[in-house]
Amino acid sequence: MKTLNILRGGENSVTTDNMGMKEWTNSEVVQPEALSENFRDIDKEFTQRGFNIQWKGADPTGVRSSSEALVAALAEDTDTILIPQGVYLLRTSVTIPANKELIFGHHARLKPALNRTIEINGSITASPDDWLFDTTAGGTVSGNMKCAMLYPRWFGEDDTAAMQKALGSASSTKIPLQLNENVTITKTLTLGSGVKVLAFGNRKITNTNASISGEVRINDSDIDIDQVELDGGSVQCVFFTGNPKRVRLARIKIQTAGHGVQLNTANAENIVLIDSDIAANQYGVLINSGAKTGKNMKILFNNIYSRTADAIELNTPTANAGLQYDNFKQVFIIGNRLCADEQGSSSSSGFAIGIANTHDVIMTGNISEKSRLEAVHIEGNQENIIITGNVFNDCIGDGARIQNSSWARPPLVTNNIFIQQNMSQNGNGIHRLYDPKGHLECNFANNYIRGFNKGYWIDGSSSCNVQGSFVEDCKVGVYAGVSGKVHGSLFVKNCPTLASAQSGALIERIVSLSVPTNVLTYSGTSGYLGATLQSLTAFTAPISTSINSFKQIDLFPMPSLLSVKLTCRVRSGGSKLMLTADVSWDGSQLNVANLLVRQAGSILIGYAGEPPFVHNNGQLALNIYTVRSLSQVMTNYDFTGTYYVD
Repeated sequence: MKTLNILRGGENSVTTDNMGMKEWTNSEVVQPEALSENFRDIDKEFTQRGFNIQWKGADPTGVRSSSEALVAALAEDTDTILIPQGVYLLRTSVTIPANKELIFGHHARLKPALNRTIEINGSITASPDDWLFDTTAGGTVSGNMKCAMLYPRWFGEDDTAAMQKALGSASSTKIPLQLNENVTITKTLTLGSGVKVLAFGNRKITNTNASISGEVRINDSDIDIDQVELDGGSVQCVFFTGNPKRVRLARIKIQTAGHGVQLNTANAENIVLIDSDIAANQYGVLINSGAKTGKNMKILFNNIYSRTADAIELNTPTANAGLQYDNFKQVFIIGNRLCADEQGSSSSSGFAIGIANTHDVIMTGNISEKSRLEAVHIEGNQENIIITGNVFNDCIGDGARIQNSSWARPPLVTNNIFIQQNMSQNGNGIHRLYDPKGHLECNFANNYIRGFNKGYWIDGSSSCNVQGSFVEDCKVGVYAGVSGKVHGSLFVKNCPTLASAQSGALIERIVSLSVPTNVLTYSGTSGYLGATLQSLTAFTAPISTSINSFKQIDLFPMPSLLSVKLTCRVRSGGSKLMLTADVSWDGSQLNVANLLVRQAGSILIGYAGEPPFVHNNGQLALNIYTVRSLSQVMTNYDFTGTYYVD
């Protein structure tokens, strides 16, 4: 309270400490004018704190109109209007100026009548849990109100209607809407321009009507949803209409019977999904065919689970290609944990990531926990696809499958890890399919592939680079289809067959890190052009020898034709033998030329007069002679040239 300096009742009057109002003792006569002045001061003091609309005759029962009382209160010389407990019917429209503040008491609300509006341009102070604006009579609330946060309960007791009205106000005022309690909806919530929804503590929006088109519809730009939990029973949980731009979905949690997030509208730009958890029965994230001419979606650091379909699906078909491409492009998929569970049965879904036709996609730093079909599926007229630095665990089908279309461009699938579920040796690590529309020259360098039937399956006549890749525990290290060309050095371990190929296939180089059973087998049509391996580095199982004994060391199965520069390195302790020669085989005659030998210790090259290499029951064997007993005699060999089978 303020202190008044004017003393009432005379020079020697006793006054109150703070407001300076006259006090009387029992022996004094009360002065009516001084008493009135006291009341006027009290009235003025309370008015300065805030003007109560009931002082102007506002009816808290909601029977009579309180419009005149509210207007009269606004005309007072005070910045603050108090709305005490009660329902105040407004039969005429009222505007709250920008310089006024409405302070709502507990259970106080304004109720505009049918076709009447309360326009609030001033400030609001109220409890987040109170119903402030009652529009059940058909009135509306508008204006550019001022407050730190909006709350759904301010706009009604029915969750669906209150949420939608609150979202409308958030769009017009650009004030964030805070979801401070769980709500249940029966209709789709539509978010307009500039809406920001916050829910500290992950408050939940639950939909109980499975027939609606979706739980949350993003219908405009500059929208931000943060920490909201959505429990959906419709076909899609969050979906887009209009031409949305600059939309951010952060730290949200979605549990839905349909799709988690679907973008299926044209001209969308700058969409961000970050730090969120999505558990969907259908697609986790789906960019669908309607997303024409859109660009720039970032899917960052999320947990995305699909029970029956794909964790992420980019399905953007178009009749145009190259510079005329008119569907969605620029997708960044970074740092996510993905799962495409095995509950579905469709042959066209079940991928950790499916890419059909989309342009300009970067996928890196992701971990897939499971995929029912292939972990990575690429098809259609895609361009500029980079998939690098990811881990794909528990692949039930293929690790990656790439199918070409007429206008597709070579994808880059490098530096990834593909692991077959339970090491069951089913499916293929990376399968580049044959397609009558054409063949892709793909870069598949530096991948680690384990536990599949075939590590690489390169079908079709184009070239693929597998330089530096490592294939382990597969039945076949690499399989090349008709006229397929596999370039680069491929490291293979614990694969009984290093390579298998069809007619006209060419495989550049294999480094075997275990003893192979088969080097290259032919699986093409008899009588057609065979398959060729150009270079191999491998070793044999260690052997033991006796004193002054002769040994034949089987190196590799003899092909149909052989013409190579062959180098062998044999060692045991301090004994060693190194030799190199030009070796050829035409199917009946083995020839050895340009032999160079360097020997030290107890290992010699064959008997006198015996050739160093012989055909031994279908194997090319190396003849050695040891002058003393040796254990763990190791033989490493490599060749460069032509190893041809048909």
